[in-house]
Parts: sequence; C-alpha cells; structure tokens
Amino acid sequence: MPAPPAMGEGGMPSMASLPGLLAAVPPEGQELENGAVLRVRAVQAGRLGRVQIVQIDRDAAAATLIVSGGLGWLAGSDPVARLTALAAAAQADLLVFERPDADGTHIWPSVEALERDGPRLVAALRAAGLVEGPLIAHGFSLGGAKAVALAQGRGKKGRRDQVDGVIIETAAPAMGRLGEDMLPGPLKPFVKLRLEDEMKLAKWRKTLKQARVPVLVLAAAGDRIATPALMQDLGRRLMRDRVAASMVTVSAGHAAASETAEGASAVRDFVRLVGGGR
Repeated sequence: MPAPPAMGEGGMPSMASLPGLLAAVPPEGQELENGAVLRVRAVQAGRLGRVQIVQIDRDAAAATLIVSGGLGWLAGSDPVARLTALAAAAQADLLVFERPDADGTHIWPSVEALERDGPRLVAALRAAGLVEGPLIAHGFSLGGAKAVALAQGRGKKGRRDQVDGVIIETAAPAMGRLGEDMLPGPLKPFVKLRLEDEMKLAKWRKTLKQARVPVLVLAAAGDRIATPALMQDLGRRLMRDRVAASMVTVSAGHAAASETAEGASAVRDFVRLVGGGR
C-alpha cells in the first residue's frame, strides 16, 4: 500500500499533511493556472456537521467533480498541482471535502457516515452554489467506496441530493481478494485476512443499481493493488446488473489512470456523456 499521510488525533489522516491545499488561501481565493481559482468554503450537512470544502473553480466548467482519494493520494509534495491537472483534464470544477472535528485536523467522513448522510452533503453542496453542471463523484483507491456512497439519494424532486454519475478509478469492492492478491505466494496458505468493518460497508453493486446513474470504471494495466482483473470483474457485474457502466483500461499504475492522456480522455468523454453531450 502507499505510505499513509501524517496522522492526527484518533488515528485519522491529518490536514497537516496537505499544507499546500489550505495554507494561506485568502477569502477571495487564490488564482491558479488556466484561469482556475482555489477557494476554501464550508457547508452544513446534517449530522455530518460543518464540512469544509476545497474548491477549484474553473471558467465555463462542463461539470463538477467531488473527489475522494485513498491513503496518500493527496499527501504528495504538490497536491494542488495534482487536483488542478485533474480539473483541467475533466474540464470541470473540482471539490474535495473534509469534516473538521474540534481541532480542525481530521479529514474525510467515513464510508459509514456517507452511506447515512451522503445525500445531505450533496444537497448542501448544491444549495451553497458550489455545483456547476452535473455533479460526478470520483473515487480513487480506497476513496472509491466514498464515491459509491455519494450515489445514494433520497429526494424525489430533481434528485438534488444525489450525484449524476460516478467514476471509480483503480478501486474495487472485493477487498478480501485484493488483500489476498497482495500476499506473497508462499505466505498464502498460512495467512487468514480479517477485514475491518470499514471495508465491509461498501455495498457497491446494490447502491449503483438503485442509483441509476452512469458509471465509469477506470482501470490501470500496471496496477498491482486494484488489479485489472478485479476492475474488469466489477465492470462486468455492473453491466449484468444493467447499470449504465463503461470500462476503460489505460497504461498506468495505481490511482494514476486519469493522469495519462488516455485516462484524461476517458474522463472528459464521461463528463460529456453525463452532461448530455454538451
């Protein structure tokens, strides 16, 4: 697994590991490349409480991506550059969310919390005017479960509490198989894996079947964690469930598929598809 980011209280990844994302951002925002602006906003989202939103706002965005990363995805030397590149590739605005606790350091509502209150977060983002065009949940690695959780919706009027599409990048719900694949061959007969409860909560197929939104499964040929075989199995199962799913495999490694030219093209095509071709 990739090296985890710095940890805050309670064993949760700390925003201290993302200094470039929040530090010294003025109230009016900070200008980035290609006319984009980095802003930090906050919304109230039911029992999730005050959720802090990092926004990359582009001119004439075709859609809005709400991004959930896995361990270490945003903990690199320049997370803003990575997010800006993703926003440019998708031709979309981009949102990253976190829920501060008392000391403001804890990142990410859990999968369990999003399965319960994700629709309230989606509705709050729309009500705050942070969503331009269709809203697409994009999950990388362990963040895939959070993206799927956001596909739920309980409202009936225009589905303002549900995302309009889901991108699952190098992530799969078969966590037991994923862990077994990572074990060295000689150890497999002697090791029995135990999944934490957090790993068991992602009822991906059921959620996506009920959501009735388009899904892009984006795999990487060089991924040794969420392998192409696992990703292809997920794509086939979704298609059998009559989910409007498409599957793309590119030449890349784990959680880096959308950074390739092929992956960026697949994301742009999916954004156009969700947006009705605009």
